[in-house]
Amino acid sequence: FANFVRKQQNLKAQGKLPDQNEQRLAQVPGMQKLLDRWGQRCHAQPRQDFEAAARKLEAWVQNNDGRFPKQASQQPDEAALARFMSAQQQLASRGKLDSVRRERLLRIPDFHAKLQRWDARAVATSASKVPGIEVTRPSKKLLAVSTE
Repeated sequence: FANFVRKQQNLKAQGKLPDQNEQRLAQVPGMQKLLDRWGQRCHAQPRQDFEAAARKLEAWVQNNDGRFPKQASQQPDEAALARFMSAQQQLASRGKLDSVRRERLLRIPDFHAKLQRWDARAVATSASKVPGIEVTRPSKKLLAVSTE
């Protein structure tokens, strides 16, 4: 049920939730309040497009001596950029980070090492789902050596 509700929220945020579906959802107790809140978020804070977020991330990394943002930061901009990175990592781990996004992220200083770790984790996760295969995750040192 939670996955269904999340899917409806995503459709609403994208402006793709059909009116008929929204009307039916509104009949469920408590859903009208959620629909209203989702609509406010959609209009109050439109989603950043990928390129704009990547530019902000690139500038942030350059202005912070090559350091990447942290989600636990008290600075809202840093935390938002860290969440953006996390979203890209989730796409990569599911094999859904497309080549255009990947190439754009690679233009950010030192991002290639992050992508390699993400890719290694994705491969390890996929392989671990195959019966009879035991996979361990490579260390950062191993990845650093293998890229040289």
